Amino acid sequence: MRRITVSEEGVSVLRDESKRLSEDLAGIRNETEKLSEFANENRDNLGPHGAEIAGCLEQIKRAMDKCEEPAGAISSTMELLADEFEQILN
Repeated sequence: MRRITVSEEGVSVLRDESKRLSEDLAGIRNETEKLSEFANENRDNLGPHGAEIAGCLEQIKRAMDKCEEPAGAISSTMELLADEFEQILN
């Protein structure tokens, strides 16, 4: 586990990780939407697997709905902690 200290490096790590978490969540949501669109457009070609794929994508969407708020809270907390580190350093 990485140790984060009250330092400029610590501020940078917290901000970078907060940003990465937000970007990763948005990326998963975006890619899931793209896959859903593809599956819908190609439903006839997917045969019996189309329903299975749609079900899997729906599970991903529901999981994202459950985790976005807590993950957003983590990201915000990292930003607040980075702000506190900056106040201590200045």
